[in-house]
Amino acid sequence: MAWFVDWVYETTGAETTTPMTPVPTNPEDSTTTEEVTTGQPVGPCFSTGSCDLEGDAHIGTMYGIPSAEDCQSECANHSGPQCDFFTWYGGSKKCRFFTVCNASGENCADCVKGPSVC
Repeated sequence: MAWFVDWVYETTGAETTTPMTPVPTNPEDSTTTEEVTTGQPVGPCFSTGSCDLEGDAHIGTMYGIPSAEDCQSECANHSGPQCDFFTWYGGSKKCRFFTVCNASGENCADCVKGPSVC
């Protein structure tokens, strides 16, 4: 259903959304393909890959976020359920908020994940 949320954003221009039924993913910590290796460090505080959308840990999404650092800041300032982790998608400028960052098997070449505070 995450694709549907993305479609709604692209169609309506809405900047935030609450989670819907998440798409199940593979719970592996690190996944390697010919194109992407997830779980690799990116700077002092981020790593490649994404947090798992399955379950109650995904608490919201914002769109139009220009950088992983901005996504981290939005997570730290998130009201409602406390955001402790985020995933930022560079291609779509999408920022997802999580209470915990469970391992995901998503192979995204343009995403990084990290804590709300480094």
